[in-house]
Amino acid sequence: MDTMNDQVAPTIQLQMAAATDTGKVRQHNEDFFYYSEKHQFFVICDGMGGHKAGQLASRMAGETLKEAVLQEKFLDIKKMTQDVADDLPPAALQLIAGVRLANRRLFNHARAHPELKGMGTTLVAGIIRHGWLYLIHAGDSRFYRLRHQQLERLTRDHTWLNELIEDQEISEDEAEAFRQKNVLTRALGIAPTIKIDLRIEPVRPDDLYLLCTDGLHNALADALIRSVLSADHGSLQKAVEKIVLNARLLDGSDNITAGLIHIETCPEPGSNIHPLERTIPDEPDKVSQHLDRILKAHFGVQKPARRIQKPMLIAASLLALALLAGSFFLRQNATQASSSAAQDTVALLSDDWFKTVSDDPAMDPAGRPEAGWLVLIQAVDSTDIEALRYLNGIRVLDIVKNVHNRPLVAGNYTWALADSTRKVVYQRADIQLMARNRWPQTDPMLEEKPAESSDIVVRTGDEPRAVPRRRGRVYLVGNFDEDPFRQAQIYINEWPLGLLDNYLDKGFYLRQGRYSIAIRDQDGKLLRLKRDVRIIGGKTIAIEF
Repeated sequence: MDTMNDQVAPTIQLQMAAATDTGKVRQHNEDFFYYSEKHQFFVICDGMGGHKAGQLASRMAGETLKEAVLQEKFLDIKKMTQDVADDLPPAALQLIAGVRLANRRLFNHARAHPELKGMGTTLVAGIIRHGWLYLIHAGDSRFYRLRHQQLERLTRDHTWLNELIEDQEISEDEAEAFRQKNVLTRALGIAPTIKIDLRIEPVRPDDLYLLCTDGLHNALADALIRSVLSADHGSLQKAVEKIVLNARLLDGSDNITAGLIHIETCPEPGSNIHPLERTIPDEPDKVSQHLDRILKAHFGVQKPARRIQKPMLIAASLLALALLAGSFFLRQNATQASSSAAQDTVALLSDDWFKTVSDDPAMDPAGRPEAGWLVLIQAVDSTDIEALRYLNGIRVLDIVKNVHNRPLVAGNYTWALADSTRKVVYQRADIQLMARNRWPQTDPMLEEKPAESSDIVVRTGDEPRAVPRRRGRVYLVGNFDEDPFRQAQIYINEWPLGLLDNYLDKGFYLRQGRYSIAIRDQDGKLLRLKRDVRIIGGKTIAIEF
């Protein structure tokens, strides 16, 4: 198979940019985007199933496709697409394989975690190779092309409404009043297999491509999209921020995400490839079985969860898994936030921690087979319990409020597990639970509220002793060695904090709340942006730019 570097056309010049907004109504952003100018690849996903499940679904699907395209994990693309016609180029097969793997991963994950039932995501993605655009999608996220001031939609929505229109079962006037416009007929994670729309077409110099979620195209008519994209905004980043802002101002009832690809120069398209539009059918059982083997080998996908039998719960409290608000019985490593759009950057029990434990031979000197780890954590914030459900390697078995509907009181407890014969297989005594009045208390002067500029910066990272409990420590992580970052400044909610270099090593503190954190150069040009960053008092987070 050709390597990625072999496939990238050396003479093509392009630019990419993206922006996302939570909107006016929703509290969480379930959209995800990733792009790489180096690899000429862009993907956008719009999650569904509730904000936690939606965020997880969009991120999991987007990152799985990314790994298939960039070959960050070795994948046998030929076996994953063995039922597809041999006339498709390698780039198309990579996209098909990646979407199939992402769909299978989401579906299996939802089966293993019944609380995530209904999780799914739309997906639209494109790769540019040797003067050709390879476009793939499922759902109602869209791909547009602006060429010679003419806007053309390159995808068709997989919705009930669109199928009614195409089958001429409903008129355009009736479509305007149709109440179930967003009922999807195709999305990743909903079924064990998935049909995928593929399109291949040549690119031309000065082509401008737009990828977007329905939060944008439901808010803006095609004519307005064309008008905004045709205007001179000074830079591609400003253009994509402008179109997202327009969608927020005119509607804002949904998350809004958009990405732009501008083709500056490109070679003549290869003559051995031809324009194509095709629906790739559901994969056969043989391919599905191969996908399951890949997921188990490379992604550690769990089998569907089994119901815990009642005899196994023989202690007053089996497990209260949540993020540390007091103290807990294991070491904790700081974890970097993912580059996914609008996910919490709280430092949780990370995948890195589990890897550290599993790689430590001292954890099991007898070389016995691994069975996992039991963890008891006492928590203040119940939202952290929900956050833990979405980490690999963690399964919440029980929480205090579910233990026989009887609250626990302060004191010493024994924590035990029994097998189906009621034989105790694990036991630990003298576990102390503190009374709630001994837990960290909220400072009445620092109650949680929307952040204002006067609330923002409390202390720099080298003065921790004076920092109250309701403030969190923030580190910025990334490659800031390039010229634009010299003398760059950090902005918190558009309020200047100071030079980036002054805070890279020691970090800074913010009051509890949600923030927009930006890095701008000396001229005020936006270099990096993270929206909806959640700060929790007493916790340290790392934000990856």
